[in-house]
Parts: sequence; C-alpha cells; structure tokens
Amino acid sequence: MQEVNWNDVEETIKNALSKNPNITIIVRSTVPVGFTERVKKHFNFEDIFFSPEFLREGKALIDNLYPSRIIIGSKSKRAIKFLDYIS
Repeated sequence: MQEVNWNDVEETIKNALSKNPNITIIVRSTVPVGFTERVKKHFNFEDIFFSPEFLREGKALIDNLYPSRIIIGSKSKRAIKFLDYIS
C-alpha cells in the first residue's frame, strides 16, 4: 500500500479553493487525527469535512457502492446536504 503524502492532499485542497472558493471539500482518505481541523485553520475555510471509508480487503468496490455506514465529520448545513445527496 502506498503511503499518502499529506502535502499532496493539502496542495489538492489549495488548488480546489483557488478554482472555487465556495466549494465543499470532503476528505475520503486515511488521515491523521487532527488533519481536517489543521487544514481548516491553515486555509481559513470551514467547509472541509472528513468522511472515512470502511473498505474490506477484496470487497472494496462493493463496500464503496453499498456502504454499511456513512459518517460525515460535521453537523453543518453543507455537511447535512452532502449526506442527503449521497444517501
């Protein structure tokens, strides 16, 4: 398994915000505890949420298409709208 370069994730967030400052960013990757809060502060942008993946080995496609649970790390209006969209 390839290790994630957090600088790449931050660069992607920076690029997304430069193209659309009203975007909602959902981080769907394994990130260290506190990562989402740190990038929110770094970019002075609140609409960055964490949504963990629950993927089993050999069942990733099925788990992605039919998740057993969906967790969004926020209760904001945009997070609830995203949850409604994917549910």
